[in-house]
Amino acid sequence: IHTGPLKLGETVEAIGHPKGYEFTITRGVISAMRRQRSAAIGSDNLVEFVQTDTPISEGNSGGPLLLKDAVIGVNDWIRVDKGSQNLNFSVSYNEIRSYLDRFKGK
Repeated sequence: IHTGPLKLGETVEAIGHPKGYEFTITRGVISAMRRQRSAAIGSDNLVEFVQTDTPISEGNSGGPLLLKDAVIGVNDWIRVDKGSQNLNFSVSYNEIRSYLDRFKGK
């Protein structure tokens, strides 16, 4: 898992199996870091997301978002409403690390 800050504009890659095409790699850049509620968890807690223009589709969810050889996020969701384009979100490595730290030793 990545350590250190992320920079906007850095090149990232997503790996997944969109529509059954195994081990597909797509590339884009970090567009923003966002804290917002996650519909997936159904909680009022804010979750940190990495916003990217890296193409992700069904089958990419749960796969890694990589910066070089380090995981910076877990691909989660895309915004698909009318007028939206290239709005893709991954749960950030900070959230992943925090989650893992809470459950160490259990």
